[in-house]
Parts: sequence; structure tokens; C-alpha cells
Amino acid sequence: MANVDEYEEAIELNKNSYLHFDDDFKPVELEILDATKVLNIDKLGLKRIKDIALKILISDDKIHVNCEILIPSRNNQKLRSANSVVDNNIKAPPLNLELSTAKKKRG
Repeated sequence: MANVDEYEEAIELNKNSYLHFDDDFKPVELEILDATKVLNIDKLGLKRIKDIALKILISDDKIHVNCEILIPSRNNQKLRSANSVVDNNIKAPPLNLELSTAKKKRG
């Protein structure tokens, strides 16, 4: 992936979320401003994120983004989801991308 400090385009998914693209229109970063408020968790919860699943579907006219974040809590796990559909005003080429990142278990 490209250095996230170097992106060509950014699209606003909603008031607090942006999807950044490199100069080849490949997604390089999902930015969530005020993540504790958006995800309704505290700062410790952000540090304990267990898994993030991101699905990006780009068509000629729309960009669909689905993000699911799994956060362990005292008695169970919390799943936070965010879905956005915006116009493809940047003319990014069609793409169907699924990414998942999980922290490895210690031990």
C-alpha cells in the first residue's frame, strides 16, 4: 500500500468519514474523525479493536463502502457497522475489494 500521507483524492463518505485514494484510484486509507463518538466506544475500546472488515465496491456511478469493526467488551464482543454510498464523482474505475485485518493473539 502507498504511504497514507500521500494520497491523490479523498471522498467524503459522511460527516466524519473519508476514503482516500492513490493516484491510480486505489483505496489507501479509511479515515474516521472522532472515532470514539462515531463508533460509540471509549478510547480504550479503540485500542482493543479485534478485527476490521472493509468492503469497497466501485461502479461507474457509485462508491459503496461497508466497514465492520469487532471490539471485545467485558462479557461479549461489540460489532460496529458503517455503510455509505456516495456518487463516484472522482471517476474511479470499477473495483470490488474486501479487506480484513485482525490482531494476532499473543502467546
